[in-house]
Amino acid sequence: MLNKLHPRVYNALALFLTCAVGSILGAVVNHFSGNLNLSFIVASFIGYGFGRFFMPLK
Repeated sequence: MLNKLHPRVYNALALFLTCAVGSILGAVVNHFSGNLNLSFIVASFIGYGFGRFFMPLK
């Protein structure tokens, strides 16, 4: 379904979802560990990984 979208729309959606996934997971880590630096690292790595492997840009 997502592959049928216009490339610009797909890219915008991919970037948005990547940021959302990273932010949510960073917030969860921050909530449980209380370590803001750790949550930023987790958010950036997981967000990057999600975007890279599940929704690569066209």
